[in-house]
Amino acid sequence: MNWSISFEPLISWPLLAAVLAPLALLALTGLWLGQRGAVRRLVAGGAKLRPFSQEIMAACFDKANEVYAEMEASNAPFKKIWESIKGFRKEHYLWAQVAEYNYDTFMMVQQRNGKL
Repeated sequence: MNWSISFEPLISWPLLAAVLAPLALLALTGLWLGQRGAVRRLVAGGAKLRPFSQEIMAACFDKANEVYAEMEASNAPFKKIWESIKGFRKEHYLWAQVAEYNYDTFMMVQQRNGKL
Protein backbone atom coordinates (compact mmCIF):
# COMPACT_ATOMS: atom_id res chain seq x y z
CA MET A 1 0.00 0.00 0.00
CA ASN A 2 1.35 3.39 -1.02
CA TRP A 3 0.68 6.01 1.68
CA SER A 4 2.54 8.84 -0.01
CA ILE A 5 0.43 11.83 -0.90
CA SER A 6 1.29 14.35 -3.54
CA PHE A 7 -0.23 17.81 -3.19
CA GLU A 8 1.38 19.10 -6.36
CA PRO A 9 -1.73 18.78 -8.56
CA LEU A 10 -3.78 20.70 -5.98
CA ILE A 11 -1.46 23.55 -5.17
CA SER A 12 -0.05 25.93 -7.72
CA TRP A 13 1.81 29.17 -7.12
CA PRO A 14 -1.17 31.32 -8.18
CA LEU A 15 -3.50 29.32 -5.92
CA LEU A 16 -1.05 29.59 -3.05
CA ALA A 17 -0.81 33.35 -3.63
CA ALA A 18 -4.61 33.64 -3.71
CA VAL A 19 -4.84 31.84 -0.36
CA LEU A 20 -1.92 33.62 1.31
CA ALA A 21 -2.67 37.16 0.10
CA PRO A 22 -5.59 37.63 2.53
CA LEU A 23 -3.43 36.29 5.35
CA ALA A 24 -0.73 38.80 4.46
CA LEU A 25 -3.35 41.54 4.52
CA LEU A 26 -4.40 40.45 8.00
CA ALA A 27 -0.78 40.49 9.12
CA LEU A 28 -0.29 43.98 7.69
CA THR A 29 -3.50 45.13 9.36
CA GLY A 30 -2.12 43.82 12.63
CA LEU A 31 1.09 45.75 12.07
CA TRP A 32 -0.93 48.87 11.27
CA LEU A 33 -2.98 48.47 14.45
CA GLY A 34 0.29 48.24 16.34
CA GLN A 35 1.33 51.55 14.75
CA ARG A 36 -1.94 53.45 15.14
CA GLY A 37 -0.18 56.77 15.52
CA ALA A 38 1.88 56.26 12.35
CA VAL A 39 -0.76 57.64 9.96
CA ARG A 40 -1.31 60.67 12.16
CA ARG A 41 2.45 61.30 12.25
CA LEU A 42 2.68 60.96 8.46
CA VAL A 43 -0.08 63.52 7.96
CA ALA A 44 1.44 65.84 10.55
CA GLY A 45 4.69 65.59 8.58
CA GLY A 46 2.97 66.72 5.39
CA ALA A 47 2.04 63.43 3.75
CA LYS A 48 -1.04 63.63 1.53
CA LEU A 49 -3.26 60.56 1.89
CA ARG A 50 -5.43 59.86 -1.14
CA PRO A 51 -7.57 56.90 -2.08
CA PHE A 52 -6.95 54.99 -5.28
CA SER A 53 -9.01 56.41 -8.14
CA GLN A 54 -12.01 54.49 -9.45
CA GLU A 55 -10.08 53.97 -12.71
CA ILE A 56 -7.13 52.34 -10.92
CA MET A 57 -9.39 50.14 -8.81
CA ALA A 58 -11.44 49.12 -11.88
CA ALA A 59 -8.29 48.24 -13.84
CA CYS A 60 -6.96 46.14 -10.94
CA PHE A 61 -10.35 44.46 -10.48
CA ASP A 62 -10.60 43.61 -14.18
CA LYS A 63 -7.03 42.28 -14.35
CA ALA A 64 -7.51 40.18 -11.21
CA ASN A 65 -10.67 38.66 -12.69
CA GLU A 66 -8.76 37.84 -15.89
CA VAL A 67 -6.16 36.00 -13.83
CA TYR A 68 -8.86 34.19 -11.84
CA ALA A 69 -10.59 33.12 -15.08
CA GLU A 70 -7.30 31.67 -16.37
CA MET A 71 -6.78 29.86 -13.08
CA GLU A 72 -10.36 28.52 -13.14
CA ALA A 73 -9.79 27.11 -16.62
CA SER A 74 -6.67 25.21 -15.63
CA ASN A 75 -7.21 24.31 -11.98
CA ALA A 76 -10.38 22.46 -10.90
CA PRO A 77 -9.78 22.86 -7.14
CA PHE A 78 -9.26 26.59 -7.58
CA LYS A 79 -12.43 26.80 -9.69
CA LYS A 80 -14.45 25.15 -6.92
CA ILE A 81 -13.04 27.51 -4.27
CA TRP A 82 -13.38 30.62 -6.44
CA GLU A 83 -17.00 29.85 -7.34
CA SER A 84 -17.77 29.63 -3.63
CA ILE A 85 -15.96 32.90 -2.94
CA LYS A 86 -17.81 34.67 -5.76
CA GLY A 87 -21.16 33.52 -4.37
CA PHE A 88 -20.27 34.68 -0.87
CA ARG A 89 -18.88 37.98 -2.15
CA LYS A 90 -22.03 38.75 -4.11
CA GLU A 91 -24.23 38.22 -1.06
CA HIS A 92 -21.81 39.89 1.36
CA TYR A 93 -21.61 43.14 -0.56
CA LEU A 94 -25.38 43.27 -0.81
CA TRP A 95 -25.53 43.00 2.99
CA ALA A 96 -22.62 45.42 3.45
CA GLN A 97 -24.46 48.10 1.43
CA VAL A 98 -27.40 47.91 3.80
CA ALA A 99 -25.65 47.43 7.13
CA GLU A 100 -21.92 48.08 7.16
CA TYR A 101 -21.55 50.92 4.65
CA ASN A 102 -24.07 53.22 6.30
CA TYR A 103 -22.60 52.67 9.75
CA ASP A 104 -19.01 53.12 8.56
CA THR A 105 -19.94 56.31 6.71
CA PHE A 106 -21.73 57.64 9.78
CA MET A 107 -18.72 56.91 11.99
CA MET A 108 -16.33 58.58 9.51
CA VAL A 109 -18.46 61.73 9.66
CA GLN A 110 -18.34 61.57 13.46
CA GLN A 111 -14.55 61.28 13.32
CA ARG A 112 -14.26 64.26 10.97
CA ASN A 113 -16.49 66.25 13.34
CA GLY A 114 -14.16 65.49 16.24
CA LYS A 115 -16.72 63.39 18.12
CA LEU A 116 -14.63 60.22 18.38
